[in-house]
Amino acid sequence: MNTANQNLNQLALAILSKCNNLNHLKQLQSYLTVIGHSQTQFYSFKLVRFCILNLSNFNYARYIFNHLHSPNIYLFTALVTAYASNPDHHLSAFELYRDMVRRAHPKPNHFIFPHVLKSCQNTKVVHSQIAKLGFSQYPVVQTALVDSYSRFMSDIGCARQVFDEMSERNVVSWTAMITGYTRVGEVGNAISIFDKMPERDVPSWNSIIAGCTQNGLFIEAICLFRKMILVAQSKPNQVTTVCALSACGHTGMLQLGKWIEHYGCLVDILGRAGRFEEALEVVREMKIEPDEVVWGSLLNGCKVHGNTDLAESAIKKLIEIDPKNGGYGIMLANLYGGLGKWDEVRKVRKMLKDHNAYKTPGCSWIEVDNEVCQFYSVDKTHPRSEEIYRILENLRLGVA
Repeated sequence: MNTANQNLNQLALAILSKCNNLNHLKQLQSYLTVIGHSQTQFYSFKLVRFCILNLSNFNYARYIFNHLHSPNIYLFTALVTAYASNPDHHLSAFELYRDMVRRAHPKPNHFIFPHVLKSCQNTKVVHSQIAKLGFSQYPVVQTALVDSYSRFMSDIGCARQVFDEMSERNVVSWTAMITGYTRVGEVGNAISIFDKMPERDVPSWNSIIAGCTQNGLFIEAICLFRKMILVAQSKPNQVTTVCALSACGHTGMLQLGKWIEHYGCLVDILGRAGRFEEALEVVREMKIEPDEVVWGSLLNGCKVHGNTDLAESAIKKLIEIDPKNGGYGIMLANLYGGLGKWDEVRKVRKMLKDHNAYKTPGCSWIEVDNEVCQFYSVDKTHPRSEEIYRILENLRLGVA
């Protein structure tokens, strides 16, 4: 490329980087036309791409494309990709690909097919063209075929056949197969594939958790969420949390008490993993008021990771729910004591005294003759307590 062309490229790209509306783009286009570059593929590609990515103007991008005498494969791929990424333009993506095939120019490359398959409901027709062009063994194309067969045709058999024929499988292809099985309700096969994955990322976890939720396996979804965080130590994203919340919510429709338990479980899992922002998001998204189970679960996580600020908030919520339970007040006083906030300790102890709060004593249970008996430390309420303590003392002396 000579110096004049290099300077022109730099000038055109510099002007394009300053464009912020369609009028600016049209001025650059007019300038390129005046200097004889209206059909230059390089500039046309830049204009089309800018129209789509920066202005979201599909119509003008297509206008530029339609006025080219012989657009190359990169221009076709750019426009097909843009159409396929927008659900409102899926039909346009396939129609543009079909026009390219009818023209017999340019020849398709393997990069265009994942986007064509994303927008085409007749997967077998495109699959035959892929085979004819020799792209059947490209992993990116095979993964797109797996997704397309299960998405548009519910043909999980063909999807699995393509998957089994893959010489190289990455996490994307494994996830596509999992998603395919869950789409047609074969969650058992999805879990089987998931268990065989050599490595997993967050989207693969999201796929199996969402699949279980969508197919009514809510407990399984929550268990997988727990495994993701505590065993695999993967960090959930917003999609994961929404799926887990949905599982909790659907379970709650069946039994309100279980709903609270599952929310508490979710908060406990996130708290113990130190994911406090996600745990608070779960609490905020609850359809009912969080109870002692939920705030207690959050408090446990705070204790594990020493998050005193959040622990203070959790204990205060527990006190609001049950102000008579002195145990919560004592926990708050101990927390303040550990932080050296002695004025706060005195305030809490005064509050406990003013509210006549009591600490629920710890108790134990024992089963005797198929009857469960409850007892407390130094408990003498049993009618035969003297006899019981005498026997215990004899046992203690015997052990000593």
